[in-house]
Amino acid sequence: RRPYKMPFIDASPPRGYLRPPAMPDPLVPTPPIAVSSGANLAMQTGGREKFAADELAIVLSHYELGMISEIKEFARGSRKSPKLLINCEAGQYLLKRRARGRDDLEKVTFAHQIQMHLAARQFPLPHLIGTRRHNFSLLQHAGYIYELFEYIPGEGYPQTLDATFEAGRILALYHKLLEDYPVEIPAGTPSFHGAPSIEAGLAHIPNFFGKSIDATTRCAALADAYLNAAAKVESLGLTNWPQQIVHADWHPGNMLFRDGRVVAVIDYDSSRVLPRVIDAANGALQF
Repeated sequence: RRPYKMPFIDASPPRGYLRPPAMPDPLVPTPPIAVSSGANLAMQTGGREKFAADELAIVLSHYELGMISEIKEFARGSRKSPKLLINCEAGQYLLKRRARGRDDLEKVTFAHQIQMHLAARQFPLPHLIGTRRHNFSLLQHAGYIYELFEYIPGEGYPQTLDATFEAGRILALYHKLLEDYPVEIPAGTPSFHGAPSIEAGLAHIPNFFGKSIDATTRCAALADAYLNAAAKVESLGLTNWPQQIVHADWHPGNMLFRDGRVVAVIDYDSSRVLPRVIDAANGALQF
């Protein structure tokens, strides 16, 4: 992997600087390449999408990996976002194709800028790997976005008090490192606090149960509890509390542990600007 430094957005950055794609240019300026035949329609048993052979060959050609010794499916996360574990001369990496609906270039770039900022300050996370020619943090091909990460082996949350304390310590570090980070927030990044979509979703759930009275009653009670909780927090002045970039998805599934310590925090797609207590509340709910 090339030396990892702060993002350097310039027309011709020095070699070794990982770059997010230039905005607002809608396409990463890579050479024209052929569209993979059936690349993004291939499915495997269970409905999980996978890479087509020609698609994979084209995508991997854009990275400096050296000799590849093994490629294995990494069947975790969204079924619509295929992932591969790649063992090669340069190391061990995770290749990911973003799912439709999770591939807005502006939002992906925002998440990448956060990750590069944190990585430059030794925060535990999988580093993004730059493309061969332009050292961009993502690759666009045939209408899809691809990301290559260093692979960090780890274990799930061990459900101990020490590991829970460690997760809180890492969250505090995350907030500290991003406290004064200037960033332009992409449009359309609401939170789960007081969100109309939550109330609408709860109202829609009974439709899946034949509009049974029991399901309708339970969902109505949940909606009332949700709205009452949101109103109570607002009465405490939440909207006026200081805001900064938060993770907004702080739960055990987004952390890798080793010997009770957090070795990697993953999934920055939900990052947005909110009061820090939102992360703390989410962690208290999930851990």
